[in-house]
Amino acid sequence: NTYTPVHRSGVSDASHEPSSDRVKELFASQKQSAHHTDTPTQSGQRGDYFTSSSLEGTLLQDRYRVQKRIAKGGMAWVYRATHEVLGKPVAVKVLFPELAEEPEFHRRFVEEARVLSTLSHPNIVQVYDVFEENGLLGMVMEWVDGDNLATWLQRRQERIAFEEIHEIFAPLLDAIQIIHEHGLIHRDLKPPNILLHHQDGELLPKLADFGLAKILTKELTTRSGLQMGTPAYMSPEQIKDSRDIDHRSDIYSLGVILYEVLSGELPYEQPFHFYQVTHQPPIPLRTHVRGVPSALEKVVMRCLHKQPERRYQDAASLAKALLPLLEQHAPLTPVVRERPLPRGWRALLRPEILVSILVLCVLVGVTFQSLWPGSKEPSVTPQKRTVAVLKRAALRDNKRQRPQRPQPIPKQDAAPLVHRPPAVGTLVIRSQPEATVWWRGRRRGKTPYTLKRPVGERVRIVLKADEHRDLRVSWTFRVGRHRKMWRLRREFVSLMLRSKPLGAKIWSRGKYLGKTPLRVKGRVGTKRVFELRKDYHFARKVTLQFRAQGVSVLTPTLRKRKSAPPTGSELQNMRSLKGLGGVIKDAAGNK
Repeated sequence: NTYTPVHRSGVSDASHEPSSDRVKELFASQKQSAHHTDTPTQSGQRGDYFTSSSLEGTLLQDRYRVQKRIAKGGMAWVYRATHEVLGKPVAVKVLFPELAEEPEFHRRFVEEARVLSTLSHPNIVQVYDVFEENGLLGMVMEWVDGDNLATWLQRRQERIAFEEIHEIFAPLLDAIQIIHEHGLIHRDLKPPNILLHHQDGELLPKLADFGLAKILTKELTTRSGLQMGTPAYMSPEQIKDSRDIDHRSDIYSLGVILYEVLSGELPYEQPFHFYQVTHQPPIPLRTHVRGVPSALEKVVMRCLHKQPERRYQDAASLAKALLPLLEQHAPLTPVVRERPLPRGWRALLRPEILVSILVLCVLVGVTFQSLWPGSKEPSVTPQKRTVAVLKRAALRDNKRQRPQRPQPIPKQDAAPLVHRPPAVGTLVIRSQPEATVWWRGRRRGKTPYTLKRPVGERVRIVLKADEHRDLRVSWTFRVGRHRKMWRLRREFVSLMLRSKPLGAKIWSRGKYLGKTPLRVKGRVGTKRVFELRKDYHFARKVTLQFRAQGVSVLTPTLRKRKSAPPTGSELQNMRSLKGLGGVIKDAAGNK
């Protein structure tokens, strides 16, 4: 189920708006024609009876104008659409009708779409809306401009540097960890489902098309002819029984993707067969990549283990093992391997054989020229030419056999043809107070934090700390190790509100906040009034002005009443006594 955005020009005429009845007729007619045909579709998928223009120009949910069909997956079509009011491009995924008609599929699809819509992560394609209209079931998603990882790998001529792999996999693993924590399993992790979006000059991977395959049952899969996942990236347990898998199946798929990114090959021999995944060990990574670090190979091969319990148990564990290795090692040098000539051809390259071939060619050429009609060049006979050629060949052989003078070793002035990684600069990020370092949309760690990048590269970093304003800074890396201290301005301050005696109830703006001691927080430069109440004490109002450099503890004193007011139970007893004609006195003896 692949969502591959493709740039297309042209927008459908907004004046042409098929009505809801027209939409229903389009899909009903296409479906009816499909039931009367016995020839399989070209792609072999059910539901391929929709034409590419079935929804173009349609207004869905009175706000999404469909423009072009851009992709087709195993369960749905993906269209590019535009929000009529906001003018914002969106991606609309419409499921095949036979899937939308399944009650269980319908229920779980809507349920998972609801969960996905709550995930707010910069590396996950956002789900905006789910709709059901005239028998159509689909969702509205974020539109992502750019290529996917599969297309990007095909365009690359040289091997990808470790730094680029780190740039892609660091946020990707973070996104997968998030969806696993929410109980979702992707089940179809592969390069086409990893979108690469360039934002502010930085590469931002986005994970698309996850969760949908999870709601397919075995019965529905067999009946609809759908493929649960992509065979080359499926785990052994997913091949055996796709219903009996957990999030560790995604770890296996990540291992296949990482193997392919590093080597350009899949971990099994081609042609691919399911038996290889379930029974045969994968090809060692070093077979395709010369000089790959052994620690990195162990990480990849552990992801590809047949037994789920022997793999990394979550994406966070994989990131902890993988990312430091990508930061420590230099990029791999592409290995250019020349195909060796067959032995028979190598024997023909000997000097004496080459001379004989040359003489034979000359004799054939001269003879052919002498026999050719109209030839008028008798000045040199074939015998003389042959003798001259043989003399020159013998002279070359004598020179070759003479002892040669030892040649002086040439000076190594020119740079050797060896790949050298670019110079790397180091930045030690420090802050006051301690802050979290965010870079390229991902949390990196806490200060002091060390970042290494090629010299000349400019990075943008965000420092975040509780009760402080986010600080956005830029840095251009230079040769050497540099330390930089940044100070964050306070946005919120908190102080401990106590009281004498303790246990006073705190009210503010008509809301009960709790009892003292209580930590209260406010924005710098603002004021707030708090009221403290306690039985047998006078209420007291306190006005707090939140300052960046203010007090951290405030302890107002509550004045005790001379005569404490009756409690609820005492008041009830007093009312009962009064009804009986009794006399009520307080603690001071007053009536």
